[in-house]
Amino acid sequence: MAALGGLLFYPSDQLTLSSWLYHRGEVIVPRVVDSLPESDFAKASDQELIQKLADQATVSPLKVSFDQAKGDAEETLVDIKNIFGEAMRVNGLRATKAIPFEGSADLWHLQPSTFDLNPPRGQVVGQRVVVGIDVQTNDSAAATAYMTDQIGRIKTYLARQTAELETFNTAIAGTIAPHGRQRRARLEAAAQLRKTLQQ
Repeated sequence: MAALGGLLFYPSDQLTLSSWLYHRGEVIVPRVVDSLPESDFAKASDQELIQKLADQATVSPLKVSFDQAKGDAEETLVDIKNIFGEAMRVNGLRATKAIPFEGSADLWHLQPSTFDLNPPRGQVVGQRVVVGIDVQTNDSAAATAYMTDQIGRIKTYLARQTAELETFNTAIAGTIAPHGRQRRARLEAAAQLRKTLQQ
């Protein structure tokens, strides 16, 4: 048997979900606050600005439509070793299941804080995650068992990731608030100095 695709919810570039969210909250959000035009602060209260930015900064969890998955099987060649340990290719089947999802494809590559040493495998193709395996023709039961196992693992990791995202989304307004107040204070100080210099 040969599984298709790479590890899901696994940081190939060492970027975990927690570090990605930290960067979003502590680096990107302050930059966004500092880039707002001065007129935005004149038109809206701190609370209104904070809520607007919080809405923009929240991260929607992946929404995976398991009930709309499309399974398929086709002929292929499978690499095996014979009883003498020699490599050979035999007729086999490639079983796949393509599952549509909504949300950022980047989330499939971010490891949640709670994880194990056997994350699910698959391949992200557009807005679908494809789980698949190559098996010998007489081993179709193994393909079915593999699919069931991998989809179960995906659901477990999705639940872990969603919980972490919900925590971030709940706290993001509190992260933004001091940056917004500090920016308003700087703008007011600049306005006061401008007024003094014009006298």
